[in-house]
Amino acid sequence: SQTLADSLLSLYGQPPYNSNGEWLTYFKGLFIQPTTITGMNSGAISYFNFSNSKMTLYFHDTIQTGKKYEFSLAGARVNNFSHDYSGTTVAGQLNDPAFGDSLNYVQPMNGVKTRISFPYLNNYISSNKIIINKAELSITVRPEATITQYLVPSNLLLITRNAVGSYVFPIDYYESSGYFGGNVNADGNNYKFNITRQLQRYLDGTVPNAEFDLVVSGTGVIANRVIIGSGKNADYKMKLTLYYTKIN
Repeated sequence: SQTLADSLLSLYGQPPYNSNGEWLTYFKGLFIQPTTITGMNSGAISYFNFSNSKMTLYFHDTIQTGKKYEFSLAGARVNNFSHDYSGTTVAGQLNDPAFGDSLNYVQPMNGVKTRISFPYLNNYISSNKIIINKAELSITVRPEATITQYLVPSNLLLITRNAVGSYVFPIDYYESSGYFGGNVNADGNNYKFNITRQLQRYLDGTVPNAEFDLVVSGTGVIANRVIIGSGKNADYKMKLTLYYTKIN
C-alpha cells in the first residue's frame, strides 16, 4: 500500500535502517490472514514459500531517478492454526480417552495426533528374555479417505518421549528413511514403520516406555491429513508384526 511505502521512506536516516537487527525489531513482518469463509466445500489452504521471496519498495530520488530496494522475506516465520471439533467423532476421542473408536485421525497444523502403545509387550519376557528380530507396525488408511480433495500425507512420523518427557525420535529413525519407513505405499493406502531397536531397548529397560505418537511429517507447513484404522478396526486393523527369538 502507499501508506506502507511512505512509512518505509520516512525512516531514512533513522535507527531502523542502522542494522538488520534494528530493522527486525521495528518491522515485525507481514501478517497474512484469509477472509472468513462459511459453508461446506468452501475456502482453501494456501502455501507460501518465502525462501526466495521479497518485498520491493519502488521510489524516486530527489532528481526523480527511479529506484527500488528489496527487503528479503527469508527467515523466521510463525503459523497460527485453530480447529473446532465440536460435534465430531474427533471431539469424542479427545474428551474421552476410552472412547474406543475403530478409526483414528492424524491432522497437521496443530491438529490431532494418534497415540500408539503396546501395554502387553512385557508379557513376552515374563518367563524368558527375547531378541526382537523385526518389529513392523502397519497402518492402513480408511479406503474412502484417499479422495482427490484430501490427499493423504506422503510421509508420517512416529515420535516418542524420553525419561524427562521430551519428544525424541525412536532409535530406528536414525538408521535411514528406507529402514525406518513412514512413506505411504504406491497405492496410497498403507504406512509401515520398523521399530525393532526401539522396542528391544524398551524390553531391555533402556528406554522408559513403548508409546509413540503418530504425526504428519512437516506438520507446521503441510495440510494433508489422514483417517486410519485403529487396533479395534475389523476391516483394516492397525497391527504390529513381531518376529523374535527366545533366549533360554
